[in-house]
Amino acid sequence: MLQLQVLIPGPWWHELTYQADCDVPPGARVLVPMGQGVRVGLAAGRAQSAASIPLKNVLRVFDAQPVLNRPYLQAVREIARAFLCSPSEILRLLMPASFWRGEPFVPYGESEKIPFSFEFCYRYDDEERWRLYRDKILACRRGALALFPERELAQRFYKSLLGVIPKDRLILWPASGAQAATKSWRRALSRGDAVIVGGPGAAAAPLAAPELFIVDEEANPSWRSKKRPPFSLRSFAAARARASGGCLVVGGRIPSSRVFKNFHPAEQKTPARSVVRILDLHGASLLPFRGLQFPLPLSDVLVTETLRHAADKRVVFWLLDRRGVSGELQCADCGQTAQCPRCGAAMVFERNEMRCPLCGARTGVPEICPQCGGRMFQGTSPGLEALQPMAQNLLGASPVCLWHAENPANLTDGRRRLAELKQDGGLLLGSRRALSLLDELRPALIAWLDADAEARQPDYASRFSAFSMFEESLWRGGGTRTVLFQTRRPGQSVLKSLQAGWSYFWRAELSERNAFSFPPYSHMVKMELPKGWKGKDDFVFGLDEAGFTTMQSDAAGAALTVFTARMAPLRRYLEKYFTIRSSRRGFPSIEVCSA
Repeated sequence: MLQLQVLIPGPWWHELTYQADCDVPPGARVLVPMGQGVRVGLAAGRAQSAASIPLKNVLRVFDAQPVLNRPYLQAVREIARAFLCSPSEILRLLMPASFWRGEPFVPYGESEKIPFSFEFCYRYDDEERWRLYRDKILACRRGALALFPERELAQRFYKSLLGVIPKDRLILWPASGAQAATKSWRRALSRGDAVIVGGPGAAAAPLAAPELFIVDEEANPSWRSKKRPPFSLRSFAAARARASGGCLVVGGRIPSSRVFKNFHPAEQKTPARSVVRILDLHGASLLPFRGLQFPLPLSDVLVTETLRHAADKRVVFWLLDRRGVSGELQCADCGQTAQCPRCGAAMVFERNEMRCPLCGARTGVPEICPQCGGRMFQGTSPGLEALQPMAQNLLGASPVCLWHAENPANLTDGRRRLAELKQDGGLLLGSRRALSLLDELRPALIAWLDADAEARQPDYASRFSAFSMFEESLWRGGGTRTVLFQTRRPGQSVLKSLQAGWSYFWRAELSERNAFSFPPYSHMVKMELPKGWKGKDDFVFGLDEAGFTTMQSDAAGAALTVFTARMAPLRRYLEKYFTIRSSRRGFPSIEVCSA
């Protein structure tokens, strides 16, 4: 009997060992007993040493040959090491459900490896950048994979290839659905020159003969997986390119901090199509909101320009990345803002509870102020819901629509609102989610109502998040528009960078990050320990003893932030806490920030 290592989806980081009566190739699926039931796993090769305990037998071998090739599995393991998670859990997210049910699956075999190379393509203008991508695909004789952070962007690029690339060569990777993914998988492997276009999920798509990998808007946060474990699908695509060979093209409007620090890509000084106006709120007229301690200021210029465009049936965007009626809550006695117990961000008041806009934590309204003991909280900084009735009064009969993560609640309502704005013009009150509508609505005016708030969250990357959103509002969707930025700090570096460019922004930003050893100068690892986790004190003490910089992010000590220059030592320390024997005690949740 042979001893076989098997990857079975679960939070443990290691393979499980079974007995097999025949050799099973790595990458083939097997059925094995586990607990009181059976599970489908992936063979990972023979065990290096004999087990000291009795082993259970492999019950069935589903595949005579590997369904996943070595470069694909090599990339999975590389990402698991980089993001401190289980390779089996990454595979669970990448592969459709039918794969894990043992249903017939087209094998992803080996192909001839070609030399690896990479290049950068940063252009503010989408069409200019995409034209360069199309030229690369046209010159490609083998398989190509073009990835975008949003499904809508992928669909636009796919349409731009129609008539340029033969349609039977093109595949638009499905956003969801196991059956659709299985069908696309089969089609992708049916020819060696397939061109696959898709959103982040398409990073899992196979290429029978890979030659070209394109990752657009690589700095966009949407590359992070939506389900646990959190890892970067952009990084997975890059790891696949390194493992299988071919050319990796990384592009976007703005490079990520790690790319800028390590490679210093050239910036194309393209004149902006949009007109940028910085509106200093000191001395601006104030439109009051009943019941709020501080009214939201709206400048005369913003109101006048909004009314002018709405009268001409044009679309106007007012952007404020804050929902709710009262926005932030503040102690009436000392002025202290209610803060998130998990990450320290200012909480916002929504629907009789408080929500953290940074980490999503929800709590009730505190009975007393932790700073001074005061018992009276007041709302400050109105959110989008508070703005809607005021804006409707201002615009009269013109449409005023909300657009944020929870509104509209369904696709039908969303389409109705878009159709109304296209026909009659009007005002869209939106969060950062509304930026995806720029391709469709093409507003004549965009106003950031509180440009300072977008960059003041207690997160090391908050200024880059604000800068990238502001840049997107200048360029996305094409056409000419005016973009207004209301601010009390007109000289801040984020707003200066809109004129000076992203090289100016990153030089200033990285100088500060380097001083505090924030990413990309270190890896920042956020951990949350299970409730009632035994051995918490020993765990934290061990991190300190091993030389890691550790900060406790909440009073209970269940949330930790660890800084490390290298991931390998931290992974070695954590391995003992991520074995299958730890299942009853529970596993810490981990999120790695490196850029």
